[in-house]
Amino acid sequence: MAMRVVSGETILMPVRSTGTGPDSIYVLNATGTVIWKALEAPASLEAIADALVAEFDVTREEAETDALGYLESLEMIRLVESVGEKAP
Repeated sequence: MAMRVVSGETILMPVRSTGTGPDSIYVLNATGTVIWKALEAPASLEAIADALVAEFDVTREEAETDALGYLESLEMIRLVESVGEKAP
């Protein structure tokens, strides 16, 4: 998956079709962009929430809730995969 910023929007594009991964183009909102950048290397939910708190005017609890929901959405469309225990 390649990431490009075009006219201020973050766009994710498949590099090639594998038949097993996403074949669509995705446009990320501001929250998604921060989360995607935080995932350049494997990152914990806590680290992603830290990135959201640093970028936006949100509480730690809001950041964790938003991050978890966004990550679950990304996982459903096979853009990311969980490598550890899921948060309760």
